[in-house]
Amino acid sequence: MDWLYRDALERALFGSCSSVEEQHFETPAHLARIRNIVVSSGGARGAVLFGAFKTLFTIVPKFMGQIERVAGTSVGALTAAMLATGISKKMLIEMGKVNFAAILGRQPIQKTGNRFTSFIRQCIRINLLLRLSQINFREKFQDHNPEMAREIQRQLCEPDIRLAKMTFAMLSYLREIDPEHFKELYITATVQDGSQQMFSAEMTPDHDIAVACRASASIPVLFRPVEMEIKGERKTLYDGGIVEYAPLQIFERKGVGAQEILVIVFEDSRKSIFDMAIRKERFLREGIIPLCTGIALEKPSSELKASVLKKIKDFYPHAITFAVDLRPTAFGKASSHPEKYAQIGQETMEVFLSRYS
Repeated sequence: MDWLYRDALERALFGSCSSVEEQHFETPAHLARIRNIVVSSGGARGAVLFGAFKTLFTIVPKFMGQIERVAGTSVGALTAAMLATGISKKMLIEMGKVNFAAILGRQPIQKTGNRFTSFIRQCIRINLLLRLSQINFREKFQDHNPEMAREIQRQLCEPDIRLAKMTFAMLSYLREIDPEHFKELYITATVQDGSQQMFSAEMTPDHDIAVACRASASIPVLFRPVEMEIKGERKTLYDGGIVEYAPLQIFERKGVGAQEILVIVFEDSRKSIFDMAIRKERFLREGIIPLCTGIALEKPSSELKASVLKKIKDFYPHAITFAVDLRPTAFGKASSHPEKYAQIGQETMEVFLSRYS
């Protein structure tokens, strides 16, 4: 992916106003009402999303232009961050080739996630550079908070990816300049006391988006939690899907109607022969994980997930459910068969879009 970063940096710095992809098709009327996207947790099952969004961008290339806000948790946080920072179809293809098992590391438990954080930072930088290459950066930004513009340029050119960061405030600034490509971003994580931590330009303007994604994807036991100071308070953060499988409450509190939200969730497609494995997962989720993390939940996580899925089924007409034969932690299997899971994503998205044709 380094070649894509170098190419994107050259485009942004030295100018290229050619469009990343051509747009030919109009958005169907029913889809045109959607202004928000919510992506649930799902771990390795998120491998299907590369094929899914590549298909969406191909069939309805103007769809993201109408979107105002994107929210996600766990793997959904990574997806939301990519969408909010203007990911292109070219970048989706490149990300679909990535071996996530290698990025996450060989350590079986308590992974640091440092390489994963750097990977997210690099992806965000490429997204921004590819988009900014389509406009005259200096002319567009010189009269609009020049200090922020200079800081964004500095971060985009920072040679050490471990030191580079893109904050929620920076993304909000870019959205003011180019709302067609940059979106409001909301990411959730679980605090050790069982409460929910939301990251956004309003709540956590100076926090690094990549670190927020890493915190949101901190699957207990598999990853180390993220220690972070937020508004003067030290917090230990775990996977956001523990307390809210799909972060719908963000938009519900804003009074956003269900007709205006595209909801993306995952389900296990494994058959009865795998029942023992499924029961084992439930034991880990409801027995071992609370014991190891100290997270106090009012209800078991499976009940919380079931209630969210029921709400989606009953009230949200624009919902896509991806049936995937993967454990949430099966990143090795997902990386070994990228074409298979990209195909699942593509076919599921095609079925969903056929409802509007």
